[in-house]
Amino acid sequence: MKIFVIDDEPFALRLVGHQLRALGFTEVTSHEHAALAVQMLEQDPTTADVILLDLQMPEMDGIELVRHLARLKFSGALILVSGEDERIVQTASRLARAHALRVLGALTKPVQSDALRRLLDATLAPQAPQRPAGKRYGADELADALAGGRLLNHYQPKVELSSGKVVGVEALARWNHPVDGLVYPEQFVPVAEEHQLIDPLTRFVLADALRQTRHWLDEGATFTVAVNVSMDNLGSLDFPDFVDRAIRTAGV
Repeated sequence: MKIFVIDDEPFALRLVGHQLRALGFTEVTSHEHAALAVQMLEQDPTTADVILLDLQMPEMDGIELVRHLARLKFSGALILVSGEDERIVQTASRLARAHALRVLGALTKPVQSDALRRLLDATLAPQAPQRPAGKRYGADELADALAGGRLLNHYQPKVELSSGKVVGVEALARWNHPVDGLVYPEQFVPVAEEHQLIDPLTRFVLADALRQTRHWLDEGATFTVAVNVSMDNLGSLDFPDFVDRAIRTAGV
């Protein structure tokens, strides 16, 4: 498997290159300048089977490079790497998938070898049909999902770059849709806000995050847990009371 690693940080390039070789991947080409990687792909689009792409680069950022890959009709797989919040990653993922690029997933810096291996293993897995880009869901369907317990939290780690230590996580809602698979919040949160479902959604996210926090505390973890709250939640008179009750119930 031929792998391109594109990152403007020399240390990050060396680290990921070392991790890939330790995992048994020997055909690794590192690029500190995205423009040079594009030139190589223009000469031969098959020169890479997988591209690990840092989204934050000064001259040509990851979003621009994704556009070049779409122009070149790149047929390999793409792994996005970012030290920023998940919204940037999701924007890049949507753009790539909208241009029929194969996105295996995203990794947070510093890259963990186990997560890298899982994504690379996916290059050999059969491809599931992609859900329509930008699909929106109805209020009744979302209400049924909330009532049926089909929402869940994923936790985005916050890493201290100087030490590689996880110092916090952010709770992010996902919908385990029976047909479309994992649905991201930009496809259902606006529906929740428009149809008075944001309050039960936020209450679920908060209560679940507090239960998970209690578990982490019991395991000896000391990092913080963040939960996003809508302005509509703050307008609910009993929301502060709910937060207080949820904290006491979870024993946090």
